[in-house]
Amino acid sequence: MMIRSLREGIDYSTPTGRMVAGIFASLAEYEHTLINERAESARVTAPSPLPGHERNRSPRSRSSTSPRTCSSGRASSTRPVHDAVELEFRASA
Repeated sequence: MMIRSLREGIDYSTPTGRMVAGIFASLAEYEHTLINERAESARVTAPSPLPGHERNRSPRSRSSTSPRTCSSGRASSTRPVHDAVELEFRASA
C-alpha cells in the first residue's frame, strides 16, 4: 500500500518520505510529552482546593451532610429543609 500526502508533498513509498514521516511522528510525540509535563507541573503547583471542594468535583450540598430541621405548629415533626428556602409553619387560628 502506498500513501502519499498531497499537502506536505511526502511520498511514503520512498525512503526519504518514510524518514520525514518518522521525524514528524517523533516531533509529535515530543510535543505531546511536553504538554503532559506542563499539565502535571500545573496540577502540582495549583493551590489546594477549599474545604469541601475536591479536585474536579462539585461541592456537596449542606442539606445532604447536615440537614436542618423545622417543626410544624400542630405536630412537632422534624423534616429536612432545603438551603434555598426557609419555611415557617404556624398553627391556623
